[in-house]
Amino acid sequence: MAKAILPHPAYKRIFSILKLSPRELVTEWNGPVYRCVELEWARTEYLISGEGTRHKGSRWMQPNYCKVVHSASTETIALKESRRVYDYYGIHKPKNHPRVSVELHARLSALLDLSRLHKVIDSPTIQEMLSEDWEKLNARGNETLAQAFGRAIRDLNYEGLIAPSARDQRGRNLIWFPDDLRASSHIEITGKDKLKQWLA
Repeated sequence: MAKAILPHPAYKRIFSILKLSPRELVTEWNGPVYRCVELEWARTEYLISGEGTRHKGSRWMQPNYCKVVHSASTETIALKESRRVYDYYGIHKPKNHPRVSVELHARLSALLDLSRLHKVIDSPTIQEMLSEDWEKLNARGNETLAQAFGRAIRDLNYEGLIAPSARDQRGRNLIWFPDDLRASSHIEITGKDKLKQWLA
């Protein structure tokens, strides 16, 4: 059985601040994003399902809470993000784990841009959240500050968030909740038929 995660004590404060500050933070996305994933997750039925992150958790969402998909603003950032787990565990040459880079087109209208967070809150800062060792904290049964933000954003019925990449802060990550997209929003896999063909 998965270990229960204790909610972060700052969650209620975070929820209240975000609820009162939509004008400063709300944004949209209409353009390409990229995912770089291992072959088993590159299949079209998995690529944007969010199931893997739902089980494992991520920087912006605790495990077993909801489906979450992570993408990056550029292909380079997506590759750097995908290598995080290897660097974290000291795996320098992951030859047995080939990866596929896939472009998506995302059109989302109800996102919170956390790069603007300083306009509404002094602490925690985005840097504090990007430096958290979320895997270690989750293993101890604790939700992180960043996960409390992600959970509050989802609980406030937004589609997702935009945040600086922890691997390269020149880039941005687009994170969305696939079960919570608006009717006008969509995520399209570029070259979907070709991807299906080659991974058949």
